[in-house]
Amino acid sequence: MPARMWKHGIHSCLELLRWKLEYAKRQNLESAQNRQTVTNVKEVLFAFIYLAYKMMALLYETVPAFEDTWLECLGDLGRYRMAIEDVDMRDKETWANVAQSWYSRAADKNPSEIYYYCRSMNSVEPFPSARQSVMILFEPFTLDDEDVKPFVYTPNLPIDTLFTGLHALYFTRLDKHWHDQVRQDFMGALDNHIGRVTAKWREQGVHIAVTNISGWFDYGVNSNPLRQLFRLRAEVRKEPDYMVQPIDPDTPLEEQDPQRPKFTEEALLPMLKANEKDLTFCRSTKLTNDTFALVLQRIGDKNVLPHVHVMLSFLATFAAIGPISHLIDPVPWADVVDFLNALIKIENQQSQGSSINESLAQPVFPAEGEKRAEDDLPLPEDWLIRGLIWAEEYLPANWLNRENDDGRYLELASTARRRSIRILRLGCQVSSFDRWISYVKTRQTFELVESH
Repeated sequence: MPARMWKHGIHSCLELLRWKLEYAKRQNLESAQNRQTVTNVKEVLFAFIYLAYKMMALLYETVPAFEDTWLECLGDLGRYRMAIEDVDMRDKETWANVAQSWYSRAADKNPSEIYYYCRSMNSVEPFPSARQSVMILFEPFTLDDEDVKPFVYTPNLPIDTLFTGLHALYFTRLDKHWHDQVRQDFMGALDNHIGRVTAKWREQGVHIAVTNISGWFDYGVNSNPLRQLFRLRAEVRKEPDYMVQPIDPDTPLEEQDPQRPKFTEEALLPMLKANEKDLTFCRSTKLTNDTFALVLQRIGDKNVLPHVHVMLSFLATFAAIGPISHLIDPVPWADVVDFLNALIKIENQQSQGSSINESLAQPVFPAEGEKRAEDDLPLPEDWLIRGLIWAEEYLPANWLNRENDDGRYLELASTARRRSIRILRLGCQVSSFDRWISYVKTRQTFELVESH
């Protein structure tokens, strides 16, 4: 009901008046009559916005059951008021701030909704109903239905809206005219957003990385060849002699395991090749790589380290799997090298005489029962990626048992350094393939392999 009220009672009138205003402005403004028409339409539009704004504010205070809807409507009304102001720039800025304030409140209520949906869908054992539930979040971007408040692109949208809109298109495989502009706006706003939220982006950065990576796996579709490959490898790890068994047609559907691997690795190879041309895959990989490239420019910002850690753990996992290792060729490896080298300089300053080479020569994770001074406990983001189908190959089986639940998300004074060491060791692990980057021990620097 609130969505229909907005669409038919407010939004349709706003669009009609806005169109009338634009039409009047295109007429000969040297005519006094046309100038008066523009003034009259503006006055009616302003009055309607103020009336709708007061009504939404009253509903926000008195009907909290639909608080999320009222917040978004108030933000949209503020955005409309900002967009039509072309005389007083102070008024325009004021309404821009009003709109941003309402959007920020809405985002703060559910800042990580899309991450939890994507994590549910892309886990080893996905939540069966997650694909249906996520459409509640995506429908405004994909449908034009009377029961759904539709998405209308305008400048200065909140970054969470831009990010969700992109993944709504990738998930539903739709192509909307606003895709390129929304993507451009998201990338343009991300750097300022990271600088504004500071420490909050430690967790947000992980959420963005996990959500972007989920698109590589078509958001957990069981027939996705990448998902099938990782499922097959998981079974082989448990049972080295594992063989893919054809499904018995006489077995009742409810007794079949939907997550059981259906293809051998040989059968998956042509499917993986064909998947490289898939629209969702191409868009997801580009968004992932472009986001990663932007984050890597923030050298010296400790708040981006969790995002970099998750991305490098993902890349190291793919690098070790021959049939799909080429998929990470387009990664911004030059930016990775610059970031790692800056991190090495910082570590050398803090190492207190110990050799960085000795530290980086050790495995990414300590062996079972082994204690290491700088990194013998899980990082907060290890908990945020656990259970993901690709992370099963990254995190050791009992790694998270080293820490109790009370301390899993704490950012201690030592956490940043442990994270830096982990990132550098992952860099060394990737460099061991001598395909994308290399590590020169004598100079203690990472370098780009010539082919990249």
